[in-house]
Amino acid sequence: MYGNARLDTIEKMAVALGISIKSLFDPIDDDTVEGYIKIKGKIYQFNDINELNQLLQKNNKL
Repeated sequence: MYGNARLDTIEKMAVALGISIKSLFDPIDDDTVEGYIKIKGKIYQFNDINELNQLLQKNNKL
């Protein structure tokens, strides 16, 4: 984005991403592992490496 976004635009972005407005301004931790994985047609969310490993072990993917 160029310039300053209006608060309502920032709010729309946060809602579209499913996150809080505050998290849009949190510093990025490059060591963080988080995301979504699709296993056997089902989508799972994980927030750290331990959760990812648990999902993989649970679904016999490791």
